[in-house]
Amino acid sequence: MDEPPLPQSSKGESKHHYLFAHIWLRQIAYAQPAGIFGVLASSSRTSFLDNLLTRIDEKLTDCVPRSFTAADIQFFPCLIDERPCAILQMPPPQKTPEAFFVAIMSRLRVEEVAAAQKKENGMLMAIDYYTLERPLPDAGIPSVFCGWSQDGVHVNYGAGAEPILEAFKKLLEKRVELKPMAFTTPGSADNRDQ
Repeated sequence: MDEPPLPQSSKGESKHHYLFAHIWLRQIAYAQPAGIFGVLASSSRTSFLDNLLTRIDEKLTDCVPRSFTAADIQFFPCLIDERPCAILQMPPPQKTPEAFFVAIMSRLRVEEVAAAQKKENGMLMAIDYYTLERPLPDAGIPSVFCGWSQDGVHVNYGAGAEPILEAFKKLLEKRVELKPMAFTTPGSADNRDQ
C-alpha cells in the first residue's frame, strides 16, 4: 500500500493527530477491513498503533513533534445494530478538525460475518469509517459528525453530540437506522441520501 499523502507543511503545528485519525488509519482499515478488527482487539493493538504513529513521525520531520502516544488512544469494541464496531477515543483534539473519536463499523451484522467466513469464497468484509470532530470555535455545537469513504471523500453529517462515548454510539446507531437497506460508504455512488 502506498504511503498516504501529507498535508501542506507547517512548522508551527503538529499534524500527527489529524493524519492518524483521518488518513492513515482510514486507509489501513479500508485496505484490510477484516484484519483491522482483529489487530485492534488483540494484545498487539498498542504496538500496531505505535508503529503507525512512528511511520507518521518519520514523514513529518519539519513540524512540531507528536504530543501523544499509542497508549493515549483508547479502544472500545461494541456492536451497533449487531454490526461489529471498533471505536477509538483519540487524545483530546487541539484544533479543528481533529477527531474526538473514530469508528470503524462493519456493514455486515455478526451473523452475516460468521456466514461469510464459512463460505469458501465468502463475501468481502465491508466497512464504514466515521469521525466525531472538533468544530470551529464559534460554531456553537459540541462536535461535528463525519464519514470518510475509501477513496478519501469526506462527508459532513452535521452537528454531533457531546464528545463522550455513549453519545457517539447513539449517533452511529441513528446513522444505521437512517439507511438500513443501503448502508454504504459515505460519498459512494450508491449512497442515496447524499
